[in-house]
Order: sequence, then structure tokens, then C-alpha cells
Amino acid sequence: MSLPHKELEKWFSYFIRLNNADWKGFATCYTCGDRQYYKYLQDGHYIPRANMSLKYSVINNKPQCYKCNCVKNGNLKIFRKNLIKEYGIEAVEELERLKHSTYKYSLSEMKELIAYYKNEVRKLTNELI
Repeated sequence: MSLPHKELEKWFSYFIRLNNADWKGFATCYTCGDRQYYKYLQDGHYIPRANMSLKYSVINNKPQCYKCNCVKNGNLKIFRKNLIKEYGIEAVEELERLKHSTYKYSLSEMKELIAYYKNEVRKLTNELI
């Protein structure tokens, strides 16, 4: 079995991409609008995932295509604009404040989150055709 943090990253990433997918498994890149099958998209972060306090925030994580996430380094200007449109400026400013805080997940927290997201992914994949 992989390390708990790697396993949690895997299941959370699946969740982010599947939770934003349609019933056929296609999701839209949060920043450019390109539609792809969820397995070909990535889990993009507005605030970089090195910031543990926001690493598993559903608001901070959205599906992104390779070009936006890697080539354009997250396409952050558009990412922020879309977050404001979806959640409001207060939520985005809260993310920006939280990026300065620190958090360390305990082993038990990671195991709980793994179980939760694994279950959510199973539910979402059962809804696909």
C-alpha cells in the first residue's frame, strides 16, 4: 500500500475530476473550458498544493487540462476570476488568507479522508454509463 498522503492525493484528485464530470465522464477545464474525459484532466489548484491548509479544499481544487495546469502554471488569473464568479470575492480572499496558515494532517485524519473520498469516487463512478 502506498503512503497515506499519496493515497489521499490520488482519491481526492479522482473526486475533484469526477465530481465535476457529466454522466458520461466528461468534465470541463475550469480555466479554458476544454472538455475532456475526466481521466485526462488534472486536479488544478488555485493556491498551490504545497499549502497543506488548502491542499484538500474543494473550492481551491478544480479540474484543469494539462495546458492550463502545467504549461500555463495554473492559468491563475482566469482561475481566480472563475472562483469569484462561482463563490464570491469573500471566499477567494479567505483562500488567499488561509494560504499563510499551516496545517499537518494526522494519520487518522488522512485515513478518514481516504475512506471518505474512496467511497465518493465509487458512488460517482457507479453513476457513469
